[in-house]
Amino acid sequence: MLQWCRQHRVDYYPLVVMMIEARDLVNDKGKPLLYVPGDSARTRFHLYEILSDEKLSALGRSLVEMVLHKGRKPRISLTRDTEHPLWPLYLVAKQLVQASQPTEESLMPIVSRLDAEDRCPLEALIIRRLLIQAANFIEKQTVEPEPQPQPMPVDDGGPGCLGIIKIIFYIFIFAGLIGKILHLFRVTVDVNVREARQVIFSHFCNVVWRPVLTIFEIHNG
Repeated sequence: MLQWCRQHRVDYYPLVVMMIEARDLVNDKGKPLLYVPGDSARTRFHLYEILSDEKLSALGRSLVEMVLHKGRKPRISLTRDTEHPLWPLYLVAKQLVQASQPTEESLMPIVSRLDAEDRCPLEALIIRRLLIQAANFIEKQTVEPEPQPQPMPVDDGGPGCLGIIKIIFYIFIFAGLIGKILHLFRVTVDVNVREARQVIFSHFCNVVWRPVLTIFEIHNG
């Protein structure tokens, strides 16, 4: 196709080079990637080759220089040849080269060319590729919504440190009441003091510390 363009339609050549380069830039799902013309070494080789062709119009030469010398103003302004039949295509191509979003005013003429009676099949292929790249550029420029910050984990209702301290406090109060009750019974019950202490300690372990240990096991589990 490039050889045919060089022999018969030289001004199509830069656009076809861009079309071929853009077609090769797809992701693993086959979706076109954001395309900035001139990144491929093969593309730059073809453009350098056609730049020396005397049959290339000023419009084509301006676009080629723009791709090869990014950041530098071409020697021939792209707007000097607005009457050229391919001017609408070159205008959209220029906007893609400059990594700017093609405007609606620049896209409408090439869309209308798809239904033109004098449109050749090669021109239709180039237009469709330019429209794909323009749509892909707009999609990439859309700002993705920022991820919302995750809420801090909320207490699941467990006792917590403060709750455990309160539980221990109430247990000690309850143990004090038990001690007073046992003290009253010591007056009427003939029990050895050591045995009474063992009984109190046993009751204290069963009533006080066993619930505390159970609470810690549940909380840590």
